[in-house]
This record gives sequence, C-alpha cells and structure tokens, in this order.
Amino acid sequence: MTDVLLVNWGTGDGGELVQREHLGLSYLSAFLIRAGFSVQLIDNTFLGGDDAMLLAEIRKAQPALAGFSLFLTNAAAVLRLIAALGSTGWGGHVTLGGHHATFNYRAILRDNPGVASIVLGEGEEALAELVGRLRTGRPWQDVANLAYHDPWRGVVANACRPLVSDLDALPHPYRQPYAHAIRASGVAAMVSSRGCYGRCSFCSIRAFYRLSPGKPWRMRSPKSVVDEMAALVAEHGVKSIIFLDHNFLGPGRLGQMRAQAIAAELVARRIAVSRSIACRPNDRRDIGRGHCVARGGVCRSHFAGRAPCRLQCRGDPRRLAGGGQHRPRRRRGTSGGPYARRAGWARLARDPQSGL
Repeated sequence: MTDVLLVNWGTGDGGELVQREHLGLSYLSAFLIRAGFSVQLIDNTFLGGDDAMLLAEIRKAQPALAGFSLFLTNAAAVLRLIAALGSTGWGGHVTLGGHHATFNYRAILRDNPGVASIVLGEGEEALAELVGRLRTGRPWQDVANLAYHDPWRGVVANACRPLVSDLDALPHPYRQPYAHAIRASGVAAMVSSRGCYGRCSFCSIRAFYRLSPGKPWRMRSPKSVVDEMAALVAEHGVKSIIFLDHNFLGPGRLGQMRAQAIAAELVARRIAVSRSIACRPNDRRDIGRGHCVARGGVCRSHFAGRAPCRLQCRGDPRRLAGGGQHRPRRRRGTSGGPYARRAGWARLARDPQSGL
C-alpha cells in the first residue's frame, strides 16, 4: 500500500499537454520521502493516459492520500475524475493544492464532496503532517494550511504556518518519473528562489505567499543552486536549465550579489550549461551590472509583470522600477483568469513588508 499518490492530470496552457517536469509535486514527493512516507508520482503530461488508467492505478495502489495539482486549465478534468473515484471502491483522502485550489477553495469544497481537503499556499510541511495524521488514524482537521468542509460549520480554512525560511534545508526535487525525458531532451527545470519581492496588484504570486508569515521572496544559497545544477549534469547529462523562479534576481544589491556568486561558482567548477531565467521588468538593469548573470552564460532572460491571467504591463521597464502605474493589457489569444484585476490600473511596486 502506498502512503501518497501525487498526480498532475489534465491539460496545460491553452488545452495542450505541456511536457515539463512538475517541480511542485517533485518537491512535495522529495519532502515526503525524506519524512519516511512511500510516494508515487504520476504526471499525465508525459504518460498521456485517460481517466480509466488513473482510476485503475488508484485502485491498485490504494494510497492513504491522493493529491492533485489544480490549475485553471485542468480543474474541470481533475474534478470530474475525483467524482468518479467512488466507483473504484477506494476510500482514501483526496486533497488538492496549487494557486487555483488555494484561491477557489470555498467553491471547490462546497460543490465537490469527493474533495476532503485543500492545502492552502506552500505545501510541504502541511502535506507531511496531514499524511502522518492519516497514517496513524489521528484527527487531521486542525492541521495548519488546510481548508475542508465541516457538516456543521461549512467550509473551514485553518491559519497558515510560516513560510519555509531556509530553502537550502529542502531536499532536491524527486525526478525519477522524469529521468528518461530529461536525459532525452537534455533540458531540466529548477527553482533557486520562491516568491517575489513585488506587490503588483494584478499578480497572484504575492497573494499566494502572503497567506503565510515570512518573507515573500526567499533564496537558496549559491552553493545549493550550483550543487543541484552539477548533479543534473552528472546524473542526467543536462545541457540546458530553465529556472522557474517567479523572480530569479531578487531585490537590489542582495539579488545582484547572489547572481554574481552563482555565476562565479559555475565558472570555478567549470559547469557548462545554458540557462533561462525570469525576473521583473525593473530588474533588467541589474542583468548586465557587474556581469552578474551574463558571466554565468544565461541564454535567455524574460522580463514581465507575470500572473496566471497572463497580464502584461506596458511601458518602459525602467519606469516600472519606481512603482509607477501602467495599464495592463491582455496578450493576444488569451483571456483573463479568476485572479486577474479585470479593470482599472494595475500597480507594479516593491512590497515594503518584504523585509528585504
């Protein structure tokens, strides 16, 4: 019997299956494995299976908990599949996580009785505690970061615990389900930080991390970042790494110094891989300052005020550094999501409460 089955199911952006390792589930898997739980990770973007295949796998594995990563684009498919779980005879715990589940927990729990709980915000510690409670038969309803439906009180959302302050203490992502694809493509994904120091009104990233006490932008040390890069090169022959940080550079001088240290460590250890990063528009001037990133061989740098609703800011990125207001515009062929500020002005600015 498996303790935990973690699932990325359904479609990606625009309805197509996007084949990229799911770092959120990979981090959760690694954290749970280190805590002593048995974990199976299924990513349908690589398997291409149908609902019947996953239902059969759940019937076979009989996990204590099945956790699904929920996006705007896969919500209908995932909730339909959860509704069908009753036919398998499996009576385990179903939980959801991710931005879409976090921001829509009330409606999801109200309308989907098959969903037992939703993990709000950052999930490693909350999920591990939940699985531990389930495995030992203890009540789980008071676990921090959880939302659930109580028959007497309705939907209940517990307070969130502090954000993980030391990202170096987290294990490297569990990549076994993706190993073949990584070796075949030579491309892997990483995160070197979490969150963003900004407080843009149109972006869900700030709202997601502000659910918990702690700094909204946290970084891994240069050594930790380069150690993982070296392992990817040695174990999987990786030639290109996509950094999925919401904001790779981070704030001001601190961000520059960390980027310089990462680049210096790469040069010193002779690790030759191309990189792609994303950061805020106002960070553009810091890319070339002191060759803090270019020295490390970045192949692409993406500048955008980003949000799940795919809003993009107009204006000179240098003007955005001061927190000026600019009207957002939708990218061609996309529509606003439930987290979007649909009308008026969207503000791009630094969060004064970030402590950075």
